[in-house]
Amino acid sequence: MTFLGIFSIRKGIFKLFSLTASIVFINNFLVLAEEKASDNQDGKKTLESLNQATSKDQKKDADKMSHKAEGVISLDVIASNGKIYLLLGKNIKAQTSLWLQISDNNATSWSQEMEIPIPTASGATISRGSDARIVKAGKSIIVLWMSHVEGARFGSGPMVAMRSLDEGKSWEQVRGPADWMSGPHGFFSLSYSRNILHATWLDKRDPQLSTPGAQGLRYAYSQDGGKTWSDNMTLDDVVCACCWTKSLGDKNGNLYVLYRDKQPSDMAIGVVSSKHTWSRLSTVGKFDWDFSGCPHIGGGLAIRQNGSKKELHAIVGTRKQETAGIYHFMSSDQGRNWSAPLQLGDSSATHGDIGVDKTGKIYAVWDMVDPEAKDGSMAIFLAYSDNGRKWHDPVKLSNTGRSASHPRIIEQGIGVLAFWTEKDNRGVSSLNLYKYNDLKEHLGKKHH
Repeated sequence: MTFLGIFSIRKGIFKLFSLTASIVFINNFLVLAEEKASDNQDGKKTLESLNQATSKDQKKDADKMSHKAEGVISLDVIASNGKIYLLLGKNIKAQTSLWLQISDNNATSWSQEMEIPIPTASGATISRGSDARIVKAGKSIIVLWMSHVEGARFGSGPMVAMRSLDEGKSWEQVRGPADWMSGPHGFFSLSYSRNILHATWLDKRDPQLSTPGAQGLRYAYSQDGGKTWSDNMTLDDVVCACCWTKSLGDKNGNLYVLYRDKQPSDMAIGVVSSKHTWSRLSTVGKFDWDFSGCPHIGGGLAIRQNGSKKELHAIVGTRKQETAGIYHFMSSDQGRNWSAPLQLGDSSATHGDIGVDKTGKIYAVWDMVDPEAKDGSMAIFLAYSDNGRKWHDPVKLSNTGRSASHPRIIEQGIGVLAFWTEKDNRGVSSLNLYKYNDLKEHLGKKHH
């Protein structure tokens, strides 16, 4: 089977636009890392390992890189009631900290950083791909992350939950959504819709679970802004142990959950109904990727809904050697069936996200090897579509010569905001963002 797409890098059809002049750099987010950035040969080695990883040595290489923490090590961002809430995790002089900033004018300016206290007894184990998460639920801001347990694999521990009722000025530790605290929880997703707060995560509470590299996918909900939580529900008892989940509610009270399955390690989607019953719907991208290791590659999910008409849009990645890359899929029957795969970028594309603005325009963002840099470093690219079938040429967002990864998108009315982290060759890791009011003005011309 051949997977071709508009954005596959083929001679004569890929146009590269460098838009670094339009990047907004937020001074508060400049963080000096303690170690120099890994050289590009390490990045190439790990990419090759993920393409073919079947051996224990390759799995160890992937694990080591994915959990290496330096500089800005965690990022989450949400939009709620006209405000943007930005959560960053930092590593400064081997000290981990969490910070919140809020914008009420569409990222034109930001509040001062507000530090979120990390309880001394818990610590924090966070990294890109295993980021701390934030959600706004009524008057509550809830932040969730994995605690640190000395001597545990990667320091992984039970979840920690903090809540603020005054827009981040003060915080209290609260009970998180998990009702099993005897082991680590990770790879969270938080969402809020129709006055219900939803949480999904991975843990290995089932002692009989023997599938290598697997955990169970859990779910809980709260009707009082995270003060109390429902009993936990297992949505899928055997899923990939190390890929982030994505959950998103529709206007009818249904919660769609996108996650990486196991045997094979393709992405799957299911739905928690408004009555809190679970149904697995389908596989999103049947690549038949048989992988026993930890790829640390989740997916992105967006809903385009107009009245009773609803489309699901997903962006998923695979490292299966023959089809490696990022793909867009669309479903018009509530996730039961999906369009043919449409590749975005080339085979090095790894992490992606997707969003829909209020006009119905669809945006996809991803990281991949920068053909302009010619040194193996990763860059961030973004493209948009009016209907999900035909896509405009991608634009490059990140700075040439830096290593950029794990982009995120949030809708901002007309257009989107894209966020990502990037690191220069001195080991300086920072957060960058790009603001799109109308991408059309950028197409057809190159910026320097």
